[in-house]
Amino acid sequence: MAHRCVRKFRLARPTGLPDVRHFHASPSTLDALAVPFAEYSTTSVPSSSSTQRPIDVIRARKAEELRALLSAQTPNPNRVWANYLELVQFYGSAKIPLDIHQVVLRKCAPPAANVRAIAAKHRAKGFKYNDDQLYESRYQRIIRNIRSAGDVPALADYHCVLELFAAVGNHNGAMLVLQEVARVGLDGDPKTYGLVLQALCQRLSMPVWHLHRPQLVEEVTEHCMTILKEMSDEGVSYTAYNVDLAFRILKETLNMEGFTLLLRHAYGIDLEYPDRPPLEYWDKRRGTKAKAEGQESPAFEVPTQLPFTTSAFNTALDYLGRTKNVSKLVQLFEVATTPLPSPSNSSSFDDDDDDDFGVSNPQVAPYKPPHVQPNTTSFFLMLKWLSRARHPVLTRHYLLTAMELERQEARQLRQWSVSLSPNEIPAPTLSIVRSLFLPMRHLATQNGNLELLRWVHRYLTRHIRRKQYNIEHYTAVRQTWIES
Repeated sequence: MAHRCVRKFRLARPTGLPDVRHFHASPSTLDALAVPFAEYSTTSVPSSSSTQRPIDVIRARKAEELRALLSAQTPNPNRVWANYLELVQFYGSAKIPLDIHQVVLRKCAPPAANVRAIAAKHRAKGFKYNDDQLYESRYQRIIRNIRSAGDVPALADYHCVLELFAAVGNHNGAMLVLQEVARVGLDGDPKTYGLVLQALCQRLSMPVWHLHRPQLVEEVTEHCMTILKEMSDEGVSYTAYNVDLAFRILKETLNMEGFTLLLRHAYGIDLEYPDRPPLEYWDKRRGTKAKAEGQESPAFEVPTQLPFTTSAFNTALDYLGRTKNVSKLVQLFEVATTPLPSPSNSSSFDDDDDDDFGVSNPQVAPYKPPHVQPNTTSFFLMLKWLSRARHPVLTRHYLLTAMELERQEARQLRQWSVSLSPNEIPAPTLSIVRSLFLPMRHLATQNGNLELLRWVHRYLTRHIRRKQYNIEHYTAVRQTWIES
């Protein structure tokens, strides 16, 4: 069968046309694409790649890719860091633009608020958060690259590092960054010191073994004292946020030296002479004025102080009460609530050195004595710490003072309720509540003083009747407002 098929198979006969391919003079399309276009151009076109090195082209491309990634609002920190390392590898010894370093510094790690939340979740589950060490190493390398290129990091760059340290409570790292800021010749501002104080407070709030707690508190307090002294020496102005953080730290050890320093430089209040300006400002003024007469240096100016608010006043009362310093507690309360009248010549220093010894002259500097209006918390703190110090006379005195001030405010409030509209009446700041009678009752019960206990009961009953009368009066006033 196979042989039959082979016999039937016949090859086609060749035709008479010769098997010749004709070539054209002009090149075909495929041939033209295989040859550079410049060979077929009548005019010579310069090429940009011939004047630029390939490594420069790669560097520019990598820099543009990194800039495009950094332009995103929340890029992946790991991807940013990988592209940055690749760019550093291609640049080698060449200088990377400073703005790239600074933007990578801010986006090679998650925001500080996110890091704080993640670290808190890890601590709640009993784990330790260690990713901050990775981000710290990235910050170190970026700062090192900036300085090796001959540039100086800006103060905002160090703030970025301090924000992460404040979020995780890395107090030792924050102190080292503060030292480096001074070493590179930058002047720290209130935000710089505030972030370091925040790192100290965050470290105190984190869990620690009870045997290591005293050592940690001592170390953190020492760092806080260093910061306060440095701020005073450098003339850095205090902010309410920084003062609050410093108070939190000093309450752990009740450091009286730090508390006195903080009040003197933040509020201009010297606990030795609360109704006068700090004497060190007066000495500096007198010394620099003598030098200014010889035109050696300008005259000294008293730094701007924070306003001594009611909240700051209550914090100071609580601090002095915790230290059980009753004399300073009473002195500060009396001077701050009833200041001395200011004479007319309060705008200049008193340079008269011939005054008799012992003559009181409070106007040693242009100074506004502290004055605050005590509220319910102020009297509660006074009664609380005086009762714990076992001073029944002082405790009864300040309870009567609070009741008298409350009667004056109630009388003024009744007048306003008749003459003013509801929106114009200010809220009262003092009210006699149950918590103000408890310290006195506790003191009378603890000492077995029945006479004092009867006194508390009599005044408490009298005050309840007064409250009921006020309720009836303001109910009628409210009904009048509704009808009108």
